[in-house]
Amino acid sequence: METDRERMAMQASSQGPSQAACADPNAIGGLKLMLPTMNNDDALSSFHAFECTLEINDVPRAKWIKYLPAQLSPKAFTRLSLDESRDYDVVKQTILSYYKLDAHAHAYLKSFKTQRRSGNET
Repeated sequence: METDRERMAMQASSQGPSQAACADPNAIGGLKLMLPTMNNDDALSSFHAFECTLEINDVPRAKWIKYLPAQLSPKAFTRLSLDESRDYDVVKQTILSYYKLDAHAHAYLKSFKTQRRSGNET
């Protein structure tokens, strides 16, 4: 076991600081706990918090897509092909465009519900 520990320590030191943090399973688990869950009301803020958390923890952008599915609802990925779901920017753009359409419908519904009659209006 001691030999295995030494080998793992050597591998971690040769990978550099950002790669060593990503290779450590405890660091990944801790990072996943810090990531925000996607909020249907404000997808843009959720993505901003997600990206800031990964940048602060020196996670390479190429690995961001591996952290994203756990933060989204399962139906968020149903609109994407397998190749599309491997590209963080494509997934982000697809989700934001979906919520943009939904946000418009929500705004109209909210406006409709808050309207009040005045005087003799029907």
